[in-house]
Formats: sequence, structure tokens, C-alpha cells
Amino acid sequence: MSDVAIVAAGATRFDERIPRRAEELVAEALLEAFDGVKGLSLNEIDTLVTSYFIDARQVAEEWIIQDYIGHIPRAAFRVENGGGSGASAFYTAYSLIKGGLSDVVLVAGWEKMSLYRTLMANELIARGLDVDFDFDVGAIYTACYAMMAVRRMHVYGEREEDFARIAVKNRNNALKNPKGQWKRRITVEDVLESRLIAYPLKVLDCSLISDGAAVLILSSVERAKEITDDPVIVEGIGIGTDTMRLGDRAEITNFPACRVAARRAYRMAGIDDPVRDLDCAEIYDSFDTVELQTYEDLGFVKKGKGVEFIEETEIGGRLPVNMSGGLEGMGHPIGASPIAEIAEIFWQLRGESCNQVDGAERGLVHSHGGAGTAVVVSVLGR
Repeated sequence: MSDVAIVAAGATRFDERIPRRAEELVAEALLEAFDGVKGLSLNEIDTLVTSYFIDARQVAEEWIIQDYIGHIPRAAFRVENGGGSGASAFYTAYSLIKGGLSDVVLVAGWEKMSLYRTLMANELIARGLDVDFDFDVGAIYTACYAMMAVRRMHVYGEREEDFARIAVKNRNNALKNPKGQWKRRITVEDVLESRLIAYPLKVLDCSLISDGAAVLILSSVERAKEITDDPVIVEGIGIGTDTMRLGDRAEITNFPACRVAARRAYRMAGIDDPVRDLDCAEIYDSFDTVELQTYEDLGFVKKGKGVEFIEETEIGGRLPVNMSGGLEGMGHPIGASPIAEIAEIFWQLRGESCNQVDGAERGLVHSHGGAGTAVVVSVLGR
């Protein structure tokens, strides 16, 4: 079985509203990806694997995308796994190449959140909860994560100020990202004074609502040598899952599915000590509290000690996290977000990031669907 490499990546800017159709956004991201390769044409891409989350307006949108970019009659399909759809599409592309079914695969993700008012967007996203149980009593994801945060405050003594430090880090990182949505420097006080959504989460604790697209091109390592002089290798990848309903879980302070995914990815990549063995990471910060919880589940620190690690995730720290700005700063077009996370680590390892970590040779990507219901962890290396 062949090893798998990422040979190219591309992304549009992410923004609150981009007045173009999804297929135009994907085409823009694809053109950027092709600018970074040699000896590859669209006709040589065996398979298109796509990711978008909200299909209230248009189903089978992958057919429109494929037709628009001129990829017919080759294989194309959609992978849907909540907020982790893009990472699951990446996992699928990896598996196709690893299993010998494809040699070169395009992964494309997008979302046009501006098509829906904020309340409607939240309702559509909340359909990723159990519609026969949670949804009918008015549950939305902000409320679910707020309950987790309150529990951590009770068990571990965490404070709203601790969560806010992560929001500040990520949003301020995005100021150097020309593709990022957030454009204003903030402080902890700004976060604490922002509008309350569901205690203790306020507006600035939450990710952004965005339009945008991102793509990756993967190939076998053998084929990668013909496409680029600087491939990035997929060293490890894992998926873990948990119950959909929080009330069915043994714990809600952390994400057991993340621990499962991380163990699988670390085993493949030969990682024993992630803080020592990794140079940077992108974590799916749908809320700043998720990033804090995930430090622990990825094994960066012990459970309940996440606050102690926040300073180390700054650029210049032991393990910088969310150099792109994350979902809070870069933006969060759901189907594209995990693919953009992977693209950021790809660019970091090639020395091409707008917020470069010096000497980065190995990076981690964490993506997350539901309330930690499906988690994908990937390790990339040179």
C-alpha cells in the first residue's frame, strides 16, 4: 500500500458574505492549488471528494461543483459528518489512495452561510443534534458547549477569563492572515464584555459565520514526486466517535472521541510525546472552550490542566496552536473549515504560512463534528 502525500492546497478568503456562488469559490481555491504544482492536469485527478454541511437549499451540490470545474465524467461524491465533514472527506481521500483505488484525489469543501439569517443558520446547524430529542426542546450547539464549560468551571475551577485568553490569541493571530475574516485586535476585556449567548459563552467566545472554500490535492508518494518538489506526508490519521446526546456520556468535561482519534493517529505516526514530537497544530475551535478541552484530549497536558498550557500555544511557545486564527479568527464556513486547517499545516511545513512557525517539520490537525460526536486527528510531516 502506498504512502499518501498532500501535493497542493488552496483557499479563498473567508468572510461574512462573499457575493459569489459556491462553485466559483471552489474554482478560485482550485486555481491557487494548481499554481503550486507541476506536471498535473485536472484530467489526471481520479476522484473528487467533497464536503459541505447545510443542504437546505441545494442537495447533491457536488454535481454542480464537478460540472463547473470540468471534472465530469470521473468519480465524485460528498462526505457528510457534521462539522467534521471536511476532515472526513480528507480521511476518505487518504483511504482511496492508500487502498489503491485512486492515484490522485481532489478534496473540496465549501459553505455559503450568508444564504441564511443567523437564527436560521443556527437552527440548520442544530439539526446535527438528535431531532427527536434535543432539537425539539430548543437545544442548539452553543447551549451544549456552555453546559460543558460550566461543568469544567465546577470541576476544575476554570474561569471565563481563561476561555477568553484563547479567543484573544486566535482572533489576533488572524490579523496576519490575508484570508482571515476577523480584522480587529481584541483583549480579554473585549471578550468578557461581549454579548452573552449562553452562560458562560459570549459572542467573542464563539466561531464566526462565514462563506468560503478550500481544497487539497492528495496523491500517492510515488506520484507526488512528479507533481511537486515539496510534498507533505500524511503520517497518521484517526477517527473517534461518541454518543450524540450529552446525557448518554460518562463525562462532559472532555471529548473521549478525540482521545480515540488521537491514539490512532499517534500510533500510525510513531508519536509518544505530542508536545515534544509536534511543532504546531490547528485545533477546531468552534468555541474557545473546545480548544481548551482538546489540549487535554490530545495529550498535551493532563485532564484539568489545560489552562496551564494556553501560554504555550502562542506563536513562539512550545506548541503553537491556530496560527491561521482558527475558526474564531480565520472564519468558519463549515464544510471548508477542516480542509483549511489541513491547508494551514501544509503551508506551515513548507515554510509558506503567513504566521510561520520557525523550523516546523511536523504538525497536527484536529477537526470535530457535533458536540465532539465525531473527531478526526491527522499528523502531517516532511
